Amino acid sequence: MRQRGWAIVTGASAGLRYVFVKELVRAGYAVLAVARRRDRLDRLAAEMAKRGGKVEPLVADLKTAPAAPATCNARPMTARGQLLRAQRGDD
Repeated sequence: MRQRGWAIVTGASAGLRYVFVKELVRAGYAVLAVARRRDRLDRLAAEMAKRGGKVEPLVADLKTAPAAPATCNARPMTARGQLLRAQRGDD
């Protein structure tokens, strides 16, 4: 499947946002998955890689001031992002 571009999902380590990442990958997007929990992000990335998808995990707590610039400077952000799904989560 041809990659449609990058999607960015915050709070991606649990709940509906975790499922949203899976659906975006299924739809052909590469996903920058941002969340605090490294283990869950790594598990999600590995699962999607087995299905031929690309998820780049970025561990960041967006409640902190340094996390926003780190997210904006992440490698996929230098590519042309086509979709952003941001939501503060309490996961």
